[in-house]
Amino acid sequence: MTEMDREPLSRLLAKGFPAKDAEAWSGILSLLLRLADENGLPAPGFVLDAEGTLVGTLLTILKPRERGPAQCNLSSWYVEPDYRSYAPLLVAAATRDKGMSYVNVSSQRHTRPTIEAQGFRRYADGLHICFPLLALGAADGMIVEGIEAPEGAAVDDLDRAVMRDHRDLDLLALWCVSDGCAYPFLFLPRRITRLNVPVAHLAFCRDVADAARFARPLGRFLARRGYPALLVDANGPIPGLPGRFFPDRMPKYARGPVMPRIGDLSYTEAAFFGA
Repeated sequence: MTEMDREPLSRLLAKGFPAKDAEAWSGILSLLLRLADENGLPAPGFVLDAEGTLVGTLLTILKPRERGPAQCNLSSWYVEPDYRSYAPLLVAAATRDKGMSYVNVSSQRHTRPTIEAQGFRRYADGLHICFPLLALGAADGMIVEGIEAPEGAAVDDLDRAVMRDHRDLDLLALWCVSDGCAYPFLFLPRRITRLNVPVAHLAFCRDVADAARFARPLGRFLARRGYPALLVDANGPIPGLPGRFFPDRMPKYARGPVMPRIGDLSYTEAAFFGA
């Protein structure tokens, strides 16, 4: 997939995934192309071309090599009905790197047996929903909103790079400054549809323990933005974050040599496509 493919591919994706229109898909593809260009990554996806017409696609969101273990989020697999017999070619092309870990963060319930039969296994079994303002004994910290790290604080270069890769996305970005060090956080705005309750889904932090450590300042910031509750991918209740764990809710899968870290959805469709 290249810049020349962006507009026709946007129309194809809007046909296959109509929850977003072609303009929205064009914006998403622009962000993925920018990420690839700035980090020297391969083009973010594969397409099927039938005599000059795009008839299929599979997007790939790659984590830059400098950001951690090799990881690829496969997303938005769609092939026009008349060409469905060629669909496996896209998967074969996208998963040929045996040193890569492939992740699936948006499985539908009916697809999970197939995913597991393909060798994927859960690295996050469910969701922990919590109310950080209720945390007891959490450390204090100063919240600085924005992608750029606060001046004067010690910042890990890797954290700085990850945050900058996620500029211009529909994310809540902030740093918690404590004892002269800055800790990064990205949150994805979501809504629990059945209850019509806004929540913030943890999309990136250095360690989930940091979310518990700074629960109260994070809770104050999120509550002021209209998000009293926090969602965190987990395998059980998270100490320090008062709430309830829901197993089998939005489980996350991976296949490959290195399992992803819980609390890190940074280079996935969750971060780049939104809720």
